[in-house]
Amino acid sequence: MLLIALALSLIAGLAFGAANIPMSDVKAFILGLESNNNTIILYEIRFPRVIAAGLVGMALSVSGAYMQGITRNPLASPSLFGITAGASAALSFSLVAFKNINPYGVLLACLLGSLTAGLLVFSISMSGRHSLSNNKTILAGAAVSTLLYAISDAISLRFSLSKQMTMWASSGLIGSSYKEILVVLPIIIIGLVLSLAYSKKLTLLSLDEELAVSLGENVKTLRIVFFFMVTFLTGSAIALSGSIVFVGLVVPHFVRKLVGGDYQRIIPVSILVGAIFLILADLASRVVNIPYETPVTAVLAVVSYPLFLYVVRKGGGSIG
Repeated sequence: MLLIALALSLIAGLAFGAANIPMSDVKAFILGLESNNNTIILYEIRFPRVIAAGLVGMALSVSGAYMQGITRNPLASPSLFGITAGASAALSFSLVAFKNINPYGVLLACLLGSLTAGLLVFSISMSGRHSLSNNKTILAGAAVSTLLYAISDAISLRFSLSKQMTMWASSGLIGSSYKEILVVLPIIIIGLVLSLAYSKKLTLLSLDEELAVSLGENVKTLRIVFFFMVTFLTGSAIALSGSIVFVGLVVPHFVRKLVGGDYQRIIPVSILVGAIFLILADLASRVVNIPYETPVTAVLAVVSYPLFLYVVRKGGGSIG
């Protein structure tokens, strides 16, 4: 059913927008039967945008599922490691240092910034007693995020980059290209494959660390592996789409209610639901105020905020 829903969402993403394209042209594009103005629009603009939305939705949803499993907290999300803040700060530095930075430079800056921020949070969490505890990770992530956002804002104001940073943060998937997709595609595919391979171990870790240790698992090593997996998945998604919010929080929480607490089910279902969710959100951003585009982050906030309030009202307790 989810595969059918994903196929339908892909077709809807191709067919609808500021200018609706007849299904006959969508079919011709998919089958490669003919070329006209509509199929050119599909190939140059809509198809890469839909693919980018699917990839970003998959990456952020899996990252969120792993964060919630590691911390046993339904309110955890990829931003817990300060990855989004790291990408923002690195992009600010890059725009100052390189006046004519190209899209590949932006992608590299976001990836390096995300990794640096994640490593900083990881290092703080490893220090002192109770290394890599859930509370220390959450507090370290909050502290690092606040610091990096402050640095990014200071650079933007000092060097008049506020408009550029706002466009990056809110533009979402506008202008996605095949070249940008190909840059991050290997990282996302490897991350998704590893997430499926480690899903059973994540289930053990999410239930009880002592149980995982008694079954021969090295909890510290698993946390390190999961950390790099989440960092690279989220960093790649941010590099491709800008600051997309709520996907990593909402999708895994919804999937857990749907399939239970076994991450061998949560991860593959999150991959599909995440892709569907962001493709449809991006479609809504194109059609809600035709001919203008609404930032996809605004659409996600409107859709996701009620669920976020519901989770908070329930207490945001442990998910073990």
